[in-house]
Amino acid sequence: MSAVRRTRVRRASIGLVFRLFMLALLLAPPMASLSAPAAAQDTQPTRPFARILVDWNRSLERVEQYLKQPSYSEEKTKQLRILLIRLRQEAAATEKTAEESLTAAEQLLATLGAEPADAELAEPESVRQKRAQYNKDISDYKARVKQAQLARVRADQLDSRLSKATTTLLVDDLLTRMPLPYMPGTVETAIEDYFQLASELLNAPQTWWRSLPPESRKFGALIVGLALIGITLATGFLLRIWILRRFGRDPAIEDPSYSRRFFSAFTECLARGIVPALLFTAILLRIQSDDARVTGFLLVALSAFCGAMIFLFLAVALVRAVLAPNMPAWQLTALKRRNAVIIGRRVILIVGIIAADFFIRESALPLGLSQAFWSVQGALFGLVENILILLLLLRSLWEPVEEDETAGEAPAVAGSEPSEKRSSRFWAGLRILIGIIAFSGIVAFLAGYSRLGDHINEALITSAAIAAVLFLLRGLLRELVGIALRSELAKRHLALPHTTRSTMKFWVRALLDAALIVSGAVLMLIVWGVPADDLSRLSGKALTGFEIGSVTISITDIVTSLVVFALVLGITRVLQRALSDRVLPETHLAVGVQHSLAAGFGYVGIILAITLTLSTLGIDLSNIALIAGALSVGIGFGLQNVVNNFVSGLILLIERPIQVGDWVVVGTNEGRVKRISVRATEIETFQRASVIVPNAELLSNSVTNWTHKNNLGRVEIAVGVAYGSDTEKVRDILLECAKECDEVLAFPEPFVLFLDFGNSSLDFELRCFVGDIIRRLRVATEIRYMIDRRFREEGVEIPFPQHVVHMATAANTDRPRDPGQEPEPKPDPEPS
Repeated sequence: MSAVRRTRVRRASIGLVFRLFMLALLLAPPMASLSAPAAAQDTQPTRPFARILVDWNRSLERVEQYLKQPSYSEEKTKQLRILLIRLRQEAAATEKTAEESLTAAEQLLATLGAEPADAELAEPESVRQKRAQYNKDISDYKARVKQAQLARVRADQLDSRLSKATTTLLVDDLLTRMPLPYMPGTVETAIEDYFQLASELLNAPQTWWRSLPPESRKFGALIVGLALIGITLATGFLLRIWILRRFGRDPAIEDPSYSRRFFSAFTECLARGIVPALLFTAILLRIQSDDARVTGFLLVALSAFCGAMIFLFLAVALVRAVLAPNMPAWQLTALKRRNAVIIGRRVILIVGIIAADFFIRESALPLGLSQAFWSVQGALFGLVENILILLLLLRSLWEPVEEDETAGEAPAVAGSEPSEKRSSRFWAGLRILIGIIAFSGIVAFLAGYSRLGDHINEALITSAAIAAVLFLLRGLLRELVGIALRSELAKRHLALPHTTRSTMKFWVRALLDAALIVSGAVLMLIVWGVPADDLSRLSGKALTGFEIGSVTISITDIVTSLVVFALVLGITRVLQRALSDRVLPETHLAVGVQHSLAAGFGYVGIILAITLTLSTLGIDLSNIALIAGALSVGIGFGLQNVVNNFVSGLILLIERPIQVGDWVVVGTNEGRVKRISVRATEIETFQRASVIVPNAELLSNSVTNWTHKNNLGRVEIAVGVAYGSDTEKVRDILLECAKECDEVLAFPEPFVLFLDFGNSSLDFELRCFVGDIIRRLRVATEIRYMIDRRFREEGVEIPFPQHVVHMATAANTDRPRDPGQEPEPKPDPEPS
């Protein structure tokens, strides 16, 4: 096993610091390797192609020779993989440049046309030379494309073999067996090594002091250094108090939002963890500087101590900030207070054990201690870590706070019980899986595979830390999405209704969850030993495009097209809103015209968004036209109603026989036109019901539009008076009532019709005109009140309907009985 590998394994614990608080650094190598090809493609090769080809073959042969060796080294394998990555990038750039040059040469050759077949029509010498040169260039560029493709394929094959070699190195290292940690000889040797380590730690200050030259042994300088350290720690302590008081948690707030809790947790972590960690980092950098004069084993011990304290302060602060055991309302998790306290204590204990293990390992590294020491050290600390992990898996610790503990009992939601059961099964399965992994670590330590146990513990704890950080980040992002969609920008400027914002919130949160899950999976795969280069290569293929048959699918293009579509559509909505609210009202056009213009602008924006989206995906619009032409017959039969309504909607928007705001009667439905879309028209009745009428029906059937040209309309009021009434007086009263109404127009002037001699009354009808036909019912009601009042004042009677009933006489009752008719029976006499 290489020294580099031993150092990496023994320093495994400190890697948790960077994975906890610098997740972006873990993503930096893959992202850098993904962005590097793009940069390489923009850089044109300046060397001759023949020289480039020689360099490619030499590099590939170098890798092949390395793979023929019986053993590999981690550092050499990593260097060769980087070499292959650069080779693939340069080959891709060369292939792209050659394809562009090939296309240009073919276009030039096509411009010259076909070579004449008849010798008598020989083309000029200059044209023949050009044709020959273009043919030669085309052959050369085709050869370059093939050579670049061949180099990429060979590089991919060799990289795959190097990946297997890296995996083999890791497996061989993890399966290296050490002395059993519980054997008496192993324990005895380890105890001796522990005493040696303790002795070295105790004697390190004295040894360092004696190693200094006499002129450098100044107690004053030492006291000044210690005083500076004390002042630095005191300053950090005061800064921590100020940050907590200024930005920390406020006990007076009983129900803070998640974003407020997250910000306060970050503040707590900053004050209690980052500030002390920065102080120890400053001390670490100071003692490792060239002029510090701290050398020997003391430098190793102090560096290990500072590293352990940095990790300890950061991890403990993060645990306390998240769980907040003293303030349950400020927790970032929905745990009971007692459980939060227990979990916090056990996690902090694990953190302390990891920090102590790191300090001991780093301090013992330069001493060259025996394998027995490393076996006992790994088993001793690893077993305690695994036992604490198993204790953290108890189901009772992860029971969330019941809602009815702080509020009334909520009504049951349909379908909630199956969802809760599925969730509980998932978490139960996850706990079982983690328990199996932790138990396998215990078995590895006891069997002497200390490095395998260290790897399992490191990967398990790091994975848990990554999952916790991503879970907290998920809560913050979901809260920010909710705040953004509740803002005035979404409500007013974008004019998004509540249902649309709810749908957008669901999908945006779902996409964020998917992105976090993918990020967490990638990080955990790296932690568990999957080479980052392999993941980078696979993700690069997925992002830049992979082929299925003759179709190339690129996640980057898909995401970009969706972003372009959403962006263009959003800009269209904003401009459409500004057009309908600010620009068009200033033109003083009719409301229907304004709506038609705004709707047309929206349709143009949708068409533009679809066109740009298809262009971003690289879809040729001419091919779509061919496919649409081939399918036009089937579309004509299957979607003829949809197309009919669509065309009818366009006709309605252009000809405007009905407009938004018109009062129409369609069949049995009557109301105001609320919206005209490309498929249907929405009519709101006076009962506030929405009637959706297909546009085709509005064009094919008769439609009564009360407000088509203008809002002028006529009101008819029928009234009957008793026979014998003065008809001219009735006419005058009706005309006076019409003129007294403010909303009745003077021109056309109102008039009265004597319609008929009715069965019970003389029938009249008052006809007058109003400026707004929509108010005809209110005007008619007001005039009827006036007519009733004036008729009562003038003594004009409005009769009830009359019917004449003829009653049978007594003579008809006493007529003789027919001979065949039986006499009617007499009633029984009443008892006396």
